[in-house]
Amino acid sequence: MRDRDVTPYPGTVAETASLVESLGGKALPVKCDMERPDDIRAAVEQTLDAFGRIDLLINNARYEGPAHWLGFTEVAWEEVERIVDCNFRGPMLLCHLVVPKMVQQGSGMIIHVASQSARVENANLPGQGSTSLYYPATKAGLDRMALGLTKELRPHGIPVVGLSPGPTLTERATVGGETYGYDLSRRHSVHVPAAVVDFLVSCPDPMLYTGRIIEAPDFVREHALLAEKDMKSPFRPGEAYDPYREPYWQRLRADGG
Repeated sequence: MRDRDVTPYPGTVAETASLVESLGGKALPVKCDMERPDDIRAAVEQTLDAFGRIDLLINNARYEGPAHWLGFTEVAWEEVERIVDCNFRGPMLLCHLVVPKMVQQGSGMIIHVASQSARVENANLPGQGSTSLYYPATKAGLDRMALGLTKELRPHGIPVVGLSPGPTLTERATVGGETYGYDLSRRHSVHVPAAVVDFLVSCPDPMLYTGRIIEAPDFVREHALLAEKDMKSPFRPGEAYDPYREPYWQRLRADGG
């Protein structure tokens, strides 16, 4: 079995928390392994202890190991269990713990970061311009969970939205050196899906979008959330990607956003 995808993600939770606080927010760094139910329960409890409520749950964690890239029969079953736990069972447990709190407080929002691969099959083979079968299968589960939760939470005014970020460049994609057959020059900035989240949490009536699976680049253009120049790929061959060096982020900071 190929031993790949062990390159750590750039940055740390502590650095992210520091950035949040430098922008005037309050951050609570919590270590949480999405494969461990006890970690998930502890994260929810610590959040409630610190803030007293949970207004937004974004299920964005993703397993990335052999079961993400290898062919169906190339993967040890233990790895299959890991990807299912992290990508699907963990988010479902988070919802199970958080939804009663949101209903009790009378407000909240849930966003599942899914993938277009959950609905559209990639003709390429795993690791050669496509992921494994296991990844889109778990993301399809997230899409289905968003639709199912919508009808139960609509009476409580709690929107549930699926967000498909589209081909997005990440820091790790340029650090590890392995592209798995993907053309990184076709990937847009992380600020594209981030702009959608920002819109959803701040718009006057987010219930208008409940039950939808939103394609981030289409939504950004439809609502003019970013200038077209900020939609272009920030990929530069041979350079590590840093979203905080992008002109859009610099302008946002300068404007106090």
